[in-house]
Amino acid sequence: MILRGLKKKETDEIINFLKERFDFPTNVLNEFELMVNPKGKVFLVNPYVAQFAREYTLTTTSLPFARLGKHVKPTSMMIQMFGMHARRNILNVNKENAKKFMEGEDIKVNNHSCENGYVIISYKGHALGCGLLSKGYVKNMIPKAKRMVVEFL
Repeated sequence: MILRGLKKKETDEIINFLKERFDFPTNVLNEFELMVNPKGKVFLVNPYVAQFAREYTLTTTSLPFARLGKHVKPTSMMIQMFGMHARRNILNVNKENAKKFMEGEDIKVNNHSCENGYVIISYKGHALGCGLLSKGYVKNMIPKAKRMVVEFL
């Protein structure tokens, strides 16, 4: 599997998703390139890494950014790195729910202003990761390998 640069249509799909879903100022990404593997996993890379990836056979590199499929799915790593730039669909959780979320549990939420769909889970201004909000519940989207037992916050 070889990484390739995204086609303009694919890049536009991701950029538009970030703008519409999170009111994300996409100029933050101007210094980077997006590359994709055949399975639809998108990576955010600097131009030097992108050039290296074009010259050699790489299957993965840098920051897992999103997945392409029927819909764009942002990765929790992207949310953790760039979530502070978002201005919409940010779900601020209390300490108890932050702990549950980091440990991999789905959480029940009340009184929020987020739209159903992907949301940024935030605790005290820190983006913890990506969740999928539906009917008052957030499905945890943090990969199992990245979940952790939280003893204190």
